Amino acid sequence: MYDVVQDLNDSGTTALLGNARFGYHTLPDAMLDDYAAVEQYLEAHRDGRSQVHLNAKQQREIEPMASKVIGFLAWGGANQVITQHLQPALAELLDQVRADRQTAAKYAMQETPSIDMLEQPDDVRAAIVRLHSLVPRYGALRTSWEICRRRSMQETSDPLGTLSPLAEVANIVDLHADWRKSHAGQAPWPWHSHNLHIKLGWLLDNGGKIWLPTADQQTEAYHRYHPQAITRARVA
Repeated sequence: MYDVVQDLNDSGTTALLGNARFGYHTLPDAMLDDYAAVEQYLEAHRDGRSQVHLNAKQQREIEPMASKVIGFLAWGGANQVITQHLQPALAELLDQVRADRQTAAKYAMQETPSIDMLEQPDDVRAAIVRLHSLVPRYGALRTSWEICRRRSMQETSDPLGTLSPLAEVANIVDLHADWRKSHAGQAPWPWHSHNLHIKLGWLLDNGGKIWLPTADQQTEAYHRYHPQAITRARVA
């Protein structure tokens, strides 16, 4: 029997829409409207224990509605979401990080909060709090991006795919010569901490291009550093 809730979860649609509703990024109105219609239909068939019960006729009615919202990304919408919604959201976040690091000054690259931070002016404390609270927002953007990349069905020449350091930092090859070893866990990364605000701070200070690329954009970056891959592709 068709399980609409499971299908929405497995496709990543629920997580994607959830991140949008938390305000981490926007989504196309059409996708939001289609998802709201599915939710409204399910809510109308929810019992007192919050369980959804659909008979065979209702299953047939809800399936094309769910398929429409799930299929939005696979039918060309994934790149639209990445370029028009996720990338601008990341740019906004990085602008906030830059401003907060400037405000936090000497505290911007400290790993953990300290008593001294509590004695700073309100704007400094607020900046420090935002820097130490980056994980949910940045993580949500990358999760939504991964969902879009998976649902787009598009391949990239980069053999590491969405797990590639190039998929997070477009110019990581220029910034860190041992990036391959670091990715494999055989050498440290140049930032001195696993804390996200330290990592992003180091990247921004050193000209890192943090991004959420489409498959084509990642392929272009990969070919920039691996021109031999283009030759192989042409020969094949």
